[in-house]
Amino acid sequence: MHVERLTLYDFRNYEQLELTPAPTINVLYGQNGAGKTNILEALHLIGLGRSHRAARDAEMVRTGAAAYRISATVARRQASLTIELTYRASGRKEIRLNAARQRRLSDLLGQFNVIVFSPEDLQLIKGSPVLRRRYLDFALSQISPAYGHALARYNEALLQRNNLLRDLGGPRASSAVLDVWDEQLAEHGAELLTRRAAAMTRIAALAAAEHDRITNGQEQLIAAYAPSPAGCFSDVDRATARDALLRAIVETRREDVLRGQTLVGPHRDDIHLRINGRNGRQFASQGQQRTAALALKLAELAYIAAAVHDDPVLLLDDVFSELDDSRRGCLLATISDRIQTFITTTNLNALKQSAAPAAVFCVAAGRVEREQ
Repeated sequence: MHVERLTLYDFRNYEQLELTPAPTINVLYGQNGAGKTNILEALHLIGLGRSHRAARDAEMVRTGAAAYRISATVARRQASLTIELTYRASGRKEIRLNAARQRRLSDLLGQFNVIVFSPEDLQLIKGSPVLRRRYLDFALSQISPAYGHALARYNEALLQRNNLLRDLGGPRASSAVLDVWDEQLAEHGAELLTRRAAAMTRIAALAAAEHDRITNGQEQLIAAYAPSPAGCFSDVDRATARDALLRAIVETRREDVLRGQTLVGPHRDDIHLRINGRNGRQFASQGQQRTAALALKLAELAYIAAAVHDDPVLLLDDVFSELDDSRRGCLLATISDRIQTFITTTNLNALKQSAAPAAVFCVAAGRVEREQ
């Protein structure tokens, strides 16, 4: 899988940009603030319909413009596909696949597989559980549109239930209307729980192998899914998970009312990480954090590639400056000339270890020019 052509209109600092990348390594270099990451953000939007920077769509419209549009032609194993995403300042977002308008934003999922590795991902070990949940959600949404649909429905039910908890308060929050949202949370949450558990079984094995390779067998990484409510969902069917989740939601209702929020469910899941038998969040050194984060991202890459029988596109957003020579070497060895990769950097010297030829683009003030 690779991007043959990318076009941006009024996106971030680009009035108009037409980019024809190489099918292998593409290096975007320039000063900070030149617009390098904006190109990666556009590719992530084409793949997942959302920014990897957690930015709102309105923030991505070029100053003074009324809308942004992103268009990409993607070569896939099955057939080439043109994806177009338009966002208007009025709040409307439109998706077209080969010019055919799609009814839902989630119809985009699975069409173009993309993985981003940014400095924020280096916080996967010690950072907030939100980062680890997002790591799982991005991987699963790309290989299973059904997962993306369930996630969207779960988040909507969670929002409605939390609003109700805050609005009603007191004993009235035990009214029948809460029962409706409890059922919704349990139904969609069970799908998230079971799919996350199955995915983590595979990802954990891949991450352990990558970690072993990076450390030359000197360190061990164990990753384990930690669902909310606590319990093992790896060996149960969806109906059993649904019943267990519904019981937990009902049992915590009184405390939910007091706090004005839902205290159990997949929105509170985590991934527990142990390095050499010790809690990674508490005891990992900075070097160990970087190694484990790199192993998790390489595992994500392998997991998606195996699921869709095609290599996803890899976006490396200024991570080379955060990795030492050894870890950069491991990452570049994985990429080789097999995976289309977009790398942003302010220093080309960081890429000297790469044996694969690269297309180099100079990015400056909203302009991109390929170097000869």
